Amino acid sequence: MVTLTRSVVQPRLALAERSVGPGADTIVEPVVVSLKVASPSSPLRSARAEQIVPVRSSTDASENTPPARSLASSPVLSNNPKRRRASRAGDADERAIERTGQIAEHTLEGQQRGRDDIREGYRRLKDALPISGQKSSKIALLERAAAHIRALEANNQHLVARMQAAEMEMQRLRLANAGLAETLWTSEDPKPPATKF
Repeated sequence: MVTLTRSVVQPRLALAERSVGPGADTIVEPVVVSLKVASPSSPLRSARAEQIVPVRSSTDASENTPPARSLASSPVLSNNPKRRRASRAGDADERAIERTGQIAEHTLEGQQRGRDDIREGYRRLKDALPISGQKSSKIALLERAAAHIRALEANNQHLVARMQAAEMEMQRLRLANAGLAETLWTSEDPKPPATKF
């Protein structure tokens, strides 16, 4: 008695089960089968025929079993162009799934790097701010940073105003010094010395 069952691991393959003798365990024999499988690219296509590795039950383990070969390493080649095309389409589907997994993995790695960069930025910001003596959340840290920047800008504007006032005072003192030097030396010497300011 031979029945076809569909494999759970490889949905495109089928296994043939054969009962040996009355009450004997069921063994699975290698069979080359072609199944119709629906794919996203075509409504119905013929799947690639492959050889299935025999799997024996525990009672048959004492018998010599042939060496197992992987399904990918031993495909049955076909001269039928439809089967070759279906095989290429199946390979393309597998490559697309693998590529999607790689893209997802790269995306997760990029997101993790971004989160690490943000953590590092918060750490550097916390180190740059004056010590507050309290543990703060990221929001509180950003608010403290904004307040510190506003205080630095106000202090900077105040210092710029003081510097401009000091420059104006220096200019006024230079003019006053030049005027005094001119009046002092005019009476004694017709040519005043040059000022070094």
